[in-house]
Amino acid sequence: MTEPTIQFPANCPKCGREELGEYSVAEVAAALLAPTQPLRLYAPCHEYHWTARPMELAQIREYFREWMKCQPPSLQAPYHSG
Repeated sequence: MTEPTIQFPANCPKCGREELGEYSVAEVAAALLAPTQPLRLYAPCHEYHWTARPMELAQIREYFREWMKCQPPSLQAPYHSG
């Protein structure tokens, strides 16, 4: 069974280009629930990885909330938005 993923856009810090990335739901949820858990983003245009900044995490949190609304109730229980 494959690990569930979520897609959301991120802007490359080097050129500003917006790219749609696909990330592990578990990794994203961990970063949103534990501020000490960094979320690594990726921009393919520059093959560049970086740690999501607070403003990016706030936007990702909104994408995650919307994604959760579309999931079956069994997947909604582990994540509590804050």
